Amino acid sequence: MKDLHKGFQDLLESLSPSPSVIDLFKLILEEQYKNSNTTKQKRIENLNSELEKLKGRKEKLLDTLLDEVITKDTYEAHSRKIENEIGEKESAMRNLGNFQTELTKYVNFGTLILTNFKDLFEHSPISVKNQLLSSILAEKLEFKDNKYRTPSFKEGFNYIFQNINKLKGKEIKKGDSFSTISRKVPGAGLEPARP
Repeated sequence: MKDLHKGFQDLLESLSPSPSVIDLFKLILEEQYKNSNTTKQKRIENLNSELEKLKGRKEKLLDTLLDEVITKDTYEAHSRKIENEIGEKESAMRNLGNFQTELTKYVNFGTLILTNFKDLFEHSPISVKNQLLSSILAEKLEFKDNKYRTPSFKEGFNYIFQNINKLKGKEIKKGDSFSTISRKVPGAGLEPARP
């Protein structure tokens, strides 16, 4: 039983990366966000353009009603349709604006859990312990030869865990840009990551 507990403690310890690795991981994520921000900016410009066109269409629609070219019923039907489209575009704009805040919040929360996984697990009630393990493990743990077999992680956690492990040997040197460091971590796509 003592070996079982010690082996589990060792496993939990191995899941927690050092604070410097977590800092590097956060910086790489931030840089990737900045690169994707260009695409976000173009999307915002497109949405603004579409909103202006919709508002222009609504004004023309009102002019045709005032000029008695269309009936009030026709005006109301088309006006509702345009209002719905305007609402969708404005909602998309708000969602784009909240992305950075949400990203920062989730990255900070996730990395806090990763760096403190062992302590969090040890001081949690059984129900939380079960949730923590089921959120990262794809299958049950197996204890053999006085140690735990390398666990099979769920896809999302495995991706983060593998990339953090690749960062463990890297250090930030003066003058290094984060794009240089992040190129040392293989990218992932539909196929397995490659160096």
